[in-house]
Amino acid sequence: MTPPRRATPGPGPGLSRPRAVLPALLLAGALLTGCSGDGSGDRTTVVFTPEQPLDRAGLQQAAAVLAKRASKAGLQDVRSQIGKDSVEVSASGPVGDKLARLAERATLSFRPVHALTDTYGGVTGTVPAELQSAFDALTCPAELRPPSLAAPAVACGHENRGRAPVKFALAPSALGGNHVTEVQARDSGNGSEAGWVVTVKLSPAGSKVFGDLTADLAEKDAPADQLAVVLDGQVVSSLPILVAIRTESMDIGNITKDDALELADGLSGGSLPGPMKVSRPELR
Repeated sequence: MTPPRRATPGPGPGLSRPRAVLPALLLAGALLTGCSGDGSGDRTTVVFTPEQPLDRAGLQQAAAVLAKRASKAGLQDVRSQIGKDSVEVSASGPVGDKLARLAERATLSFRPVHALTDTYGGVTGTVPAELQSAFDALTCPAELRPPSLAAPAVACGHENRGRAPVKFALAPSALGGNHVTEVQARDSGNGSEAGWVVTVKLSPAGSKVFGDLTADLAEKDAPADQLAVVLDGQVVSSLPILVAIRTESMDIGNITKDDALELADGLSGGSLPGPMKVSRPELR
């Protein structure tokens, strides 16, 4: 006998109309402008030059954003200095790759889920053979570089705040951040600590892809019915899809104000005043 299909949900914490609400938990990080350190040993320096000239206020904004990103990336003894037409950022140790990535726009993708770990470390779903070694070796939490959108990937995330990190085996990206046209963080007004929402608006083409994708996922069994929202290599949201979602906007919700502002900041390019050219890292 064919098992009954799951009931279509009414408006609630999983879905809302006209937008789909994707409950998300970001990995929280301190919003700092620098890290302490003794300043001893070698330092790596990178110069960031705006592609379009900035006034001093623009350079100060860029310096603050770059310093915050450096701190969140775990760099030590971060220092930033404003020049005539550029910003110089340095940190302790041979960290040229991390410094050079500070000017990158956040990478967003929407990926179907192959498998994930449960609260006890067991695996739900089937890990593809090509990902098995990487999945077994992954220890969460971990910072991973954004994977190729065209390739399957492993990633870390949180199912709920305060619980153990979850490992994911993910399919190639079905939809990328290039289809995002507008991002806005707002208070949902429900009065709870985790009452903020990030609204993501998609292009018409992106809306069509998203609708077809969710229609396909709604026909699958768990956990292959889940869609993961992946930002810079981290799963920030994962939700079973019960019905096709055909809308130009979606809400990534049930998150704190700081998390919402950070996510919106990352999706909009981190509030840098413009694209930056990066010099070759120098170890001094």
